[in-house]
Amino acid sequence: MEKNIKIKMIIVLEGLDCTGKDTILESLKQNLKDFYIVTTERPEDCSRIEKLRIKTDYRLLLNTAITNLPKITIFNRFWFSEQVYSIKRGYDALWDNDIMELSRILKKHPHIIFYFYNDDDEEMKKRMEKEKEDYLKVEERKELSNRYNQVIGQSMLNIHRINTNMSKEKVLEEVLKIIREEREKCIKENKN
Repeated sequence: MEKNIKIKMIIVLEGLDCTGKDTILESLKQNLKDFYIVTTERPEDCSRIEKLRIKTDYRLLLNTAITNLPKITIFNRFWFSEQVYSIKRGYDALWDNDIMELSRILKKHPHIIFYFYNDDDEEMKKRMEKEKEDYLKVEERKELSNRYNQVIGQSMLNIHRINTNMSKEKVLEEVLKIIREEREKCIKENKN
């Protein structure tokens, strides 16, 4: 009978470029049912209009995900990336009040934030070369990784750190295990 219970959940995949988010997303497509995927775009520049557009988009996407439930909504990047990467566009959204308000909204709903990282510099250089990564520079990794740690560290959301310095099968296994555990918690909470 529990298999018929629809669980409302928002899943966010976050982390620096080349840490395995797209690979895991492709694997999740094959392993989950009844889900919706949202991939957010990078802001084009640091103009006031573009900053307002991206914040409005994030709020709209979050509200859509909340009303779209009981499906699982998977975000491939969300406002955490904006908080981290904004310095590359000439401004700092690390403590932006509008963006932080989104966390307060999400906290009221079942969610999982997966923060993917890889602390093996040589592995990351290989991945970046293979992917022909041109937005994130090797020398920027440490600073942006530190910013992610700040954002993730100060958050009161349900965040799981996943080191992608292992096989994609093991990473997927860990992600699916966490999703199962969180769904089971939601089922128990819905029964009470």
